[in-house]
Amino acid sequence: MSQRYVGASGAYYTIIEPALGKGGEGSVYKISEKPDYVLKVFIDKNRTETRHRKLLAMLNTPLSISAMSQVTWPVDVVYDNGRFVGYVMPETKNNEDLNVMYSDKYICPLNEKITIAKNLCAAVNSIHEVGQVCGDLNPKNIAVDPRTGNVTLVDTDSYDITDKNKGTEYRCEVGLPEYIAKELQEKLKQSKGDDLRTLPLPTFTRETDLFALAVHIFALLMNGCHPFACAVDNSADNIKQLSYSQPSIAAPQPIENIRNGFFPFYMKKQHITTPLYAPSFDVLPKNIQALFIRAFVDGSKDPHKRPSEEEWYNELSVMQQNLKTCPKDGSHLFPSHNKVCPWCTIENTALPVPKRKTINNNTHSSSSSAKSNYTSSTTNTPSKTKSNINSSNLSIKRESWPMWLLFIATGCVSGPLLSYLLVVPYIMPMIYDLIDFEIPDVVIYIVLFIVGAASGAVISHFAQEKYQTADKGGPWLLLSLCVPLLTIVATALLIAAIALVVGLIYLVIIVIVLAIGGAIAAACCGG
Repeated sequence: MSQRYVGASGAYYTIIEPALGKGGEGSVYKISEKPDYVLKVFIDKNRTETRHRKLLAMLNTPLSISAMSQVTWPVDVVYDNGRFVGYVMPETKNNEDLNVMYSDKYICPLNEKITIAKNLCAAVNSIHEVGQVCGDLNPKNIAVDPRTGNVTLVDTDSYDITDKNKGTEYRCEVGLPEYIAKELQEKLKQSKGDDLRTLPLPTFTRETDLFALAVHIFALLMNGCHPFACAVDNSADNIKQLSYSQPSIAAPQPIENIRNGFFPFYMKKQHITTPLYAPSFDVLPKNIQALFIRAFVDGSKDPHKRPSEEEWYNELSVMQQNLKTCPKDGSHLFPSHNKVCPWCTIENTALPVPKRKTINNNTHSSSSSAKSNYTSSTTNTPSKTKSNINSSNLSIKRESWPMWLLFIATGCVSGPLLSYLLVVPYIMPMIYDLIDFEIPDVVIYIVLFIVGAASGAVISHFAQEKYQTADKGGPWLLLSLCVPLLTIVATALLIAAIALVVGLIYLVIIVIVLAIGGAIAAACCGG
């Protein structure tokens, strides 16, 4: 008979044997009542009260429905006869660890790696938006669907969680040094025998998350290379292309370089160079280079200078829209400022790259005719790959106030200008011929000023979502020209409405006069 548990919500959960997976912390099961969710049952020694309170704090910090598609966040805490045993979370399917996506297992062109990077930005942002911290943001905790590029953060019960009601912080007790920022590395080194489980709080912060995020983005853009990996300046000893059997990042001494604040792709040391399988730092657009320098050089001295998820998302969008395809290999995409294909250069200098696999096991592609393993029906060209950020309505949005300011300012100018050139000298005199009073010109200017501002606000409202999620460089100045046109239309409608109201008033007066006259006539005849 299958085990049945009850949640803090009062819902019942019947697990389906056998377990989907078993590990050192416990087992994960499918649930009869919720087919799209799974239940993690901890082993006895992990059913601690601290873990219980931490999960309850997560439960009281709910993510939005759209964010839940990117994070395996707890949706219920589960009990057996009143004793805490585990929690319920969304199920992930057909996913690979993040580092597999820049190994040679899959054909993953640069535009698709950028999509993964953008989706990772949105997922991390969803955690920070609710005031929480990831902490252990290593590739094993980042799942990617190879078919779509969708990103899901997993093992979130290890995150650094703060109970907002009680002010209690439940620490993240694990982490890989290759993804831990300098400030925390130094704190660990200076402590007397403490580790992440005992080190005085705070340990992980939003800034340490931004460091790990930048590391992952760098690896995605730079052929899987860790940003702090380096090699002896001797080609015989240099690092070669990652193989399918070793999908993890294999770097010589990134941990020491992180602690020393030495970013080898930007800073120079004698007899030290960058790995052979990584392209030159100059391959990246200048704006992307600048963000990496802030993350790894400036951020090494002041963690608050590290770029936010929004900054990364916006600049990655610009980069994605400015890629070109190698004429020799259609799977090679690279930033358009490069004169030669950097991937061909690497393949010509590094060891031969083994054939990579597509998601379809029946399809085999050579390097000259490789096809994308992404199957999104919304992707028409390599530079137009859409991320799950847009499809899930969880996009990291750039500020829309500049667009609102531009459009409303255009309307505020258009309204009075229209009054001065057309309405006051030509249209209002025709209206005054129909009515017995005149409206002061200043009132007309004020009314059309308001109409123009309202026109700008209306266009801003309908263009806002596109502006926030679109790549930079959109035709917003051109679109602002629609504001005067809408102002003219709105003014025409306003004048028509005024004429209609005046006409109705005259009509009502005539009807009233006729009715009174008829009543008087009837009274006289009756008398």
